[in-house]
Amino acid sequence: MNPPIFTALSAGFCAMFLSACQPDPANLARERAKERGAQIVADCVATQCETLDLDGTMLEDFSVITGMSHVKILMVSDTNLADLAQVAHLSQLTELHIARTDISDLSALEYFENLEVLHVSSMRYVTDYTPVYAMRGLRELAVDVVTEDGIGYLQDMPGLQRLNLFNGSIPDLAPLARHPGLTDLSINAHLPEDTSALLDIPNLQKLGVESYILDDETLEKLEEQGVELDLYAVIVC
Repeated sequence: MNPPIFTALSAGFCAMFLSACQPDPANLARERAKERGAQIVADCVATQCETLDLDGTMLEDFSVITGMSHVKILMVSDTNLADLAQVAHLSQLTELHIARTDISDLSALEYFENLEVLHVSSMRYVTDYTPVYAMRGLRELAVDVVTEDGIGYLQDMPGLQRLNLFNGSIPDLAPLARHPGLTDLSINAHLPEDTSALLDIPNLQKLGVESYILDDETLEKLEEQGVELDLYAVIVC
């Protein structure tokens, strides 16, 4: 019979060995995300799909989608894409979703001359949104608010129909007044005290804001103008 001390030591070593053999949950999740991404790409190639939805997946190398000229809509939010230049060859894209990625440089947006829809919000490493402001042909935009920049660039986007502003603080809403194309506006950012410009968007049909932001009088006037209001409830825990 083994002495108790050796039995205890043997049990301890076995436990350590078994623990070392267990797969790391984070690594396992990454591998599964890569497998899903690779399968989605393969399926898209096989079917010549127009929409490549990789949201929430990962790829070993995004260059694998080089030459997929049939893709018109690319969705890579919540992925490991860190360099927009890796997909800049897809100049035929009409829709691009790159929210919540580690991309830090947006200058490659200049290659997407056919874009009509761009979602580029919650980008923690991006400090310069100038390439977004230069995109004149967009009809839908979801973007972070840079307080120092304001939203004056919207005046150069007359064809914009749907707009979602995220994070930050909007210093002045005046650029929204008399915007000719805007029909759907959602604001998830801090508003200035003067919100009167919201009453002067001629074709506005739907407005989404947090419920406490606008005073009752403004809300009543918007409703009188036929604007559908989507008021987000604020939950305090």
